[in-house]
Amino acid sequence: MDCTFAAKAGQTINIELYQGNITNAEVIPGYAQTFRMIRTFQDNPNIADDEFTEKLFFEVPTSLSNFQIQNEELKTAKMVYGSLAYSRDRGYYKVEKGCMEGMKMENGSWKVQGEITIQTRTKRKIVRTIQAVFTEE
Repeated sequence: MDCTFAAKAGQTINIELYQGNITNAEVIPGYAQTFRMIRTFQDNPNIADDEFTEKLFFEVPTSLSNFQIQNEELKTAKMVYGSLAYSRDRGYYKVEKGCMEGMKMENGSWKVQGEITIQTRTKRKIVRTIQAVFTEE
């Protein structure tokens, strides 16, 4: 698995919608402290269509050096989870259940941990636990 955990101040999460569904999420210039996780799982050449990438985006005010957000606060943080795979549940989802906390370290990186639950369009629940150091870009 290839992983990227990045944090950057002076950014915001841009969410694109089409008919009420999220079609894309990305980090763009803005006003907040953003966090971006990208995990890409290795392709097995003997299995067709097994490629899989998951993404997580969220933001907090730049004035914070630590944060705790949960449930309804995840909406304010624009938390979005992306499941990019060849499956019926692929796509981007708003994260509305869970918790996330973070603390800025002296070197500018962020120690972040939490657990989130996503409900897909087919009503399947995806639970992800995050425990990582997000490196300041």
